[in-house]
Parts: sequence; C-alpha cells; structure tokens
Amino acid sequence: MGSVERLTKVRQNRANELQKEAKKVAAQVGALTKERDGLQTAIEAVKQAGVNNIKQVGEEIVRCIQRSGEEARELFSSVTDLFALKTQLEGETSILQGEIQVARAIKKNDPQSWQLVPLEVIRILLVGILVWTKARENDVDVPVPESISRASSLSRYAHLSLFQILLWAFYGLMTPEQRRTLSGGR
Repeated sequence: MGSVERLTKVRQNRANELQKEAKKVAAQVGALTKERDGLQTAIEAVKQAGVNNIKQVGEEIVRCIQRSGEEARELFSSVTDLFALKTQLEGETSILQGEIQVARAIKKNDPQSWQLVPLEVIRILLVGILVWTKARENDVDVPVPESISRASSLSRYAHLSLFQILLWAFYGLMTPEQRRTLSGGR
C-alpha cells in the first residue's frame, strides 16, 4: 500500500502545482485587462489631443497592442501547458485506480473482488508475473490442473511448467485480433 500512498502524494503535489499555475494565469488575465483599459484610455486621449498628438498616441497604442499580443501568447502557452498536465494527471489517476482495485482484490482474497479489476490491468499483471517467473528462475513443473486433465486422460500424467500455465492464461485473455497478431497474422 506504500506505493498507492506515494502515488496519491505525487498526484496531490501535481494538483498543488496546477493551482499555482492557475493563479499565474489569473494574474496574466488581470494584466491583460489592465492593458485593455490602457488602450481605452489611449483612445480617449487621441480624441482629446487632436491631430498634433496623434502620432505619439498612435505609437503608444502600437506598444500596448504589442505588449497585449505577447501576454496573450504567454497566456495561451500557459493554458496549453495546464491542459497537457491535466491530461497527464487524468491518465495517472486511471492507472492508480486500477492499482487500487488490484490491491483491494489481493487484500480481500475474494473472487468477486477480482471482477472489479479492469481486464487490461489483469493482462499487465500477468505479463509481470510471466517475466518474474523467467527472470527469477521460478519456472517449476506442476501437475496439469484437473480442469484441463478432464479433457484428456493422457494429460493426467503430464506436467506443465508454471510459465506455460501463466502463458496459457494470458493467451486466454487476448482478443482474437491480438492472437492473430501474435501468431504472425495467420
């Protein structure tokens, strides 16, 4: 469960970062509003200043527009970054929820608990166990399970490796399309 707590803490830290970014964006929006007000003031000044001051006021308007454009680009970039971060956090949340379901199923040791675990998480878990079996040389021979040996009287006396049984279970979780891809498209 330490892994779940660590992931939850990382998620909370990310949420805090998002809140900080949101405050920055709010400040930038305030700055843009201030610039807009400056533009309106400059336009009023043009009306009052007359023809002699039009050039100076025009230059000020151009500077305000340029600053507003730069700030708008920065704001857009910040919003894009926040959206990407939000998407990443949603993905991490989905993974974390799957891991929590596995942890609950293991803790309860109840077959119905495993029904709540998403199939993709089961596949990933089986791949991990398959790799562990081969990497740690834990591939021991075991008698053929009774449910399989009932189908053939010869298989009652055979032994399978743990890896073969796990691979058979993994193969059973694959879609027909995934099986065709694995077997070279046959």
